[in-house]
Amino acid sequence: MLEKSPNTVLTQHIEQLCELFQVGQIEKVINDVGPLIIEFPNSIALLNIKGISCSHLKRFDEAIKTYKKAIQIEPENPITYFNLGVALQDSGKLNEALEYYQIALNKNPQYLDAIINIGSIFQKKGNNLSAINYFNQAIQIEPENPITYFNLGVALQDSG
Repeated sequence: MLEKSPNTVLTQHIEQLCELFQVGQIEKVINDVGPLIIEFPNSIALLNIKGISCSHLKRFDEAIKTYKKAIQIEPENPITYFNLGVALQDSGKLNEALEYYQIALNKNPQYLDAIINIGSIFQKKGNNLSAINYFNQAIQIEPENPITYFNLGVALQDSG
């Protein structure tokens, strides 16, 4: 009998965790991901799953710590910077969130969600001109996104 490779085993665990998350078993995801992170300590996917799950349960400090650990392991991954930005934004730390969204965008200039979230933060802070610029940039990348047009319309209305 052939043994499964570590990558195959890890992929199967990640798929199971994602299925649990999708059906709302977030606590189980957090409980199950801990031992897996010990077994696969350099798995950015596992760390991001843990961070997203912690954020979902509003355990922002734990999520932030998890994302920062992932960034230490793989500092070029824009997704982790974006996820850290989301956790910071959701915890009310807009300036810090903006910094991490900017890093994600520097690593991937077409990162649509980062662009939209940066625009949203500028809008929340009353900087509608910057928000409009970011929403226009998002429209250039994905012209069919209705949410971006809505956000742009609100920013235009607020600036007028």
